Amino acid sequence: MVGSKDAWTDANAGRRFISCERCRFFRWLDEPLCERLRVIIPGLLRRINKLEAQQRPEACKSVGFVDDTIGGHMVCSEAGGRLE
Repeated sequence: MVGSKDAWTDANAGRRFISCERCRFFRWLDEPLCERLRVIIPGLLRRINKLEAQQRPEACKSVGFVDDTIGGHMVCSEAGGRLE
């Protein structure tokens, strides 16, 4: 099965590709990132992730649930809803 995905490695952050796990097919859909973006994007992503991680415990404490991160979105496990 071939599906489009986004790469989130430092060298290819945000770059789209298609792949098939069964036959090991792989192809980039986007052009390579320029050197400047290879430095800037991973740094910005780390800053965002750090800020989100600092906010997670407080947001879940305020509603009385334990947080559970799913696909980059915070979900309070017992609430079953996403916190924005």
